[in-house]
Amino acid sequence: MNNTQNIKELFKTLNIVYLAMIAGQILFCVVVFVVGNEEGASKDMSIFQTIVPAVSIGTLGVSFLLYNQRRQAGKAIKGLREKADHYRVSNIIRFALVEGGNLVAVVAVLLTGSTFFLLFFVLGLAVFAIYRPSSQGFIKDYELSMNEQNNLKEALK
Repeated sequence: MNNTQNIKELFKTLNIVYLAMIAGQILFCVVVFVVGNEEGASKDMSIFQTIVPAVSIGTLGVSFLLYNQRRQAGKAIKGLREKADHYRVSNIIRFALVEGGNLVAVVAVLLTGSTFFLLFFVLGLAVFAIYRPSSQGFIKDYELSMNEQNNLKEALK
């Protein structure tokens, strides 16, 4: 398999991972919302009122900072394939962080029975949606040269 086929597969796989992760979060939230047991729910939400916002906002912030740090390092990498690999890993790390915060919010809904924590899930899901990987995002974030852009467009045909 040549480099252009590898890059095309890399973007295809990254988008499948992205879609699977977002679908998993939504499905988990729906299951918790539908199956949630209010009888077993904790009435003391005070710990969750501190933990959920801290974890949700914290993971969003860390995902942003870490991605930007990796993006800066990725710009210096030589070779389109190597940059694309770096972009893939950077995105998977970013996805995992945001998903973690989202799952904490949904678990809080399950444990407390309070839908208040869905606000943090919706916020995280909106950010996750913004983070969708794309060739244009890769070009912009990694400041690809015109030659690299042309090679990428050719690889993705």
